[in-house]
Amino acid sequence: MNPQTQSHPATATAAPTELVLDVGPVAHGGHCVARHEGRVIFVRHGIPGEKVRVRLTDAGESAKFWRADVVEVLEASPDRVEHFWRPADSLRAWAHGHPPVGGAEFGHISLARQRTLKSAVLAEQLQRLAAVERLPDGLDLGNLVEAVEAVDAGGRDSSLGTDSTYDAGTGLGWRTRASFSVTPGGKLGMHAHRSDHVIAVREMPLATERINRLRLWDLDLTGIERVEVAAPSNGSRPLVLLAPAPGTKPKRLSAIAAQLPDDVSVATFDPQTGEVAQLRGRTWVQESAAGHDYRVTGAGFWQIHRDAPGTLVGPSQNSSTMADSWRRVPWWPTSTPGPGCSRLPWPTRWGRPGPFSR
Repeated sequence: MNPQTQSHPATATAAPTELVLDVGPVAHGGHCVARHEGRVIFVRHGIPGEKVRVRLTDAGESAKFWRADVVEVLEASPDRVEHFWRPADSLRAWAHGHPPVGGAEFGHISLARQRTLKSAVLAEQLQRLAAVERLPDGLDLGNLVEAVEAVDAGGRDSSLGTDSTYDAGTGLGWRTRASFSVTPGGKLGMHAHRSDHVIAVREMPLATERINRLRLWDLDLTGIERVEVAAPSNGSRPLVLLAPAPGTKPKRLSAIAAQLPDDVSVATFDPQTGEVAQLRGRTWVQESAAGHDYRVTGAGFWQIHRDAPGTLVGPSQNSSTMADSWRRVPWWPTSTPGPGCSRLPWPTRWGRPGPFSR
């Protein structure tokens, strides 16, 4: 079941209602499924098997399903841990009268259980959408998600690279890209889940150390509506993209750019058209995967996880035949880091490229 199939305004009911629920199986999108008097409720910040008190955040009488956040745990799972990020901790956030930021819905779950739950979601999708009941030898529908061995673009242990605090078994510090909003007071923030409410943040634990070292939360971002940042895992120059509010003057944009270190490229961008305009340095970043370098423009697509491109492209370099490569990564068409990322490694290994478009 997928809670994305129904969309409602991101507002709570006029008179917020709390319910006690038994949390059921995991669903796509960081939710779990619960039921109340026959109605499906998609619950965030719970763990299957828990008994919890929830706050309904979207509960129209005519809605096919409701949405809710956990506000109190009555019977906890042994896999529940302290959330690694306060703004995303539902119990803490609602205790202070506001919803948590989105994007870290599994932060209260042990890493091993997170991977089990994600495996269950992937298995359900493969079975329901692709009619896959049996995987090639060595793969199991119950354990499809595992830790990615950290390697840099040259195939070396990435712990020897530019980010000394990467992961270390915590599941954190892997995002080379991050998107932020801006509070009415001009401070870096993030939206609460399905909401216009922006919550100020002073760290992003899922992001790499290079992104956090920029300390974007210290900037005066008055006149900006949105901030995108990319810090390639190969150590090349990062890029900060600013989406100006209507009427923001060039002088204000230059003042914001001046607050950032000299080795950081800064540009403006229009989220509607994708148009990028230089303020300082490049309007693109240099990425690397499987021994090849790529130029990714503006907010162009690239895998967010620092090790995903090399992990996904690697089999085409290492397999003795293309058929073996497909056996090793059987879901290649839906998991490659974009045709641009594969266009160099595949021809190098298998012959001349054909035409393609992005």
